[in-house]
Amino acid sequence: MVLLDQFLKVPGLRMYNCCNELNAGYAADGYARMKEVAVLVVTFTVGGLSAINAVAGAYSDNLPLIVISGCPNSNDFGTEHVLHHTIGHPNFRQTLEAFKQVTCHTAVIKSVSNAAEKIDGALEAALKAKKPVYIEISCNIAAIEHGSLRDPCALMLPKEVSNPQELELCVQAVLSVLESAVKPVLVGGTRIRKHGAKARFHGLAEASGYATAIMPNAKGMVEETTCPNFIGTYWGQVSRCATDSFIHPFARAHSTLILTLPLMAFFSLLMMRWQCSPFVCETVEAADVCVLVGPIFNDYTTVGYSTLLTEAKMITIKGHQVDILGKRRFHGVKMGDVLGALAERLTKNDQSMVNFQRMFVPTGAPPNLGKGGNLTTNVLMHHVQETIKSQGDWAICAETGDSWFNGQKLRLPEGCLYEFQVRRLAHPPLHHSVHLLTHSPFSSFLCVLSSAGNADAVRVDWVERWRCSWHGGCSE
Repeated sequence: MVLLDQFLKVPGLRMYNCCNELNAGYAADGYARMKEVAVLVVTFTVGGLSAINAVAGAYSDNLPLIVISGCPNSNDFGTEHVLHHTIGHPNFRQTLEAFKQVTCHTAVIKSVSNAAEKIDGALEAALKAKKPVYIEISCNIAAIEHGSLRDPCALMLPKEVSNPQELELCVQAVLSVLESAVKPVLVGGTRIRKHGAKARFHGLAEASGYATAIMPNAKGMVEETTCPNFIGTYWGQVSRCATDSFIHPFARAHSTLILTLPLMAFFSLLMMRWQCSPFVCETVEAADVCVLVGPIFNDYTTVGYSTLLTEAKMITIKGHQVDILGKRRFHGVKMGDVLGALAERLTKNDQSMVNFQRMFVPTGAPPNLGKGGNLTTNVLMHHVQETIKSQGDWAICAETGDSWFNGQKLRLPEGCLYEFQVRRLAHPPLHHSVHLLTHSPFSSFLCVLSSAGNADAVRVDWVERWRCSWHGGCSE
């Protein structure tokens, strides 16, 4: 409490109060997405352990989140005392050890003499790695003044630059492959955000003319209404035109079964119910060269590792490294620098876009809701799509599951955010979010996301089985 009192004395500091620590963690997650960094303050052990799931989500999504917790008085360490807000052991490191698994840096401050140094080190680590950090501050020193803490000091954040010789060699090697390709494609991944390369990626998409897709966890990385060669989400067999084409290609590509039966059933159901971007899979996997920018390959994004892309036709542009066709690797080159150089020097080639347009058949529009009709998922998506067409800065927040799958079908207007985590969230009853009702810690994430970015927010959230009547409420 003393530490909180000190925070409240800071001019201009804005505090968000939440019902519990897990809510506060997701609220900080949302704020970090909009403002690039956020601070979460919790009580020792009971608060920290409650918030750790949200912090783990921020870690997985590369968000700088400063977690600050109180801890026992500095003179209690090593005394074998058992204190409140602990698990009943005199060792006070349980929470610290837990946070080491989901942060890039931890610090325990038990003296004001080195507090400034430890705090600055934690802040620099968070901003450099774009990951959460965890700081514990002993209760008895929170209000003690010290000369090193009197005035804020500028942090020493090293500016990353590409090795110019390596960058030139890398760009030349990539160009030599792309200039000889017949119908190359461009695919964006979620790590574009971490490395601040969204504008450069969009510039390359426009300059190259390549058919441009995004991976399912990277929606929002392309301005879908202003990029003329955007074709949709590349999600393996889920983004094919047919629903019966999953099992056979998978069986041909793998001699042993690496999917469990529940996961196989899940993806089969997924393809039958959500054809997110027809003909995108055919376009991407038929390309002779695929340029992937900031991808994350996991069981969800690859439909159980069944996608048919191979290293032999992939150019993978990572944060500081480029891999070319599984044969050459260039290190020490920034993603944004590589994309910018390619956009300036690449010869435009729209053959993959021509190939896509030759196959593409527009899908039917979801039906409108008539008076007394059932509010089905398709109808709801129609109204969400119509809503985000109106004026205002919009953010779509979707949880993993039906909402994430159906959200892939939305055509996002310019500037619209699309946020989610590929993680399970708990569902205690909480307050409502904007426009659509929700009962989840994600609502705290949403409200802070909205207020931090001055955005209107649409909450898209379905459970697996529900059916609502326009007049009669919900059933099932």
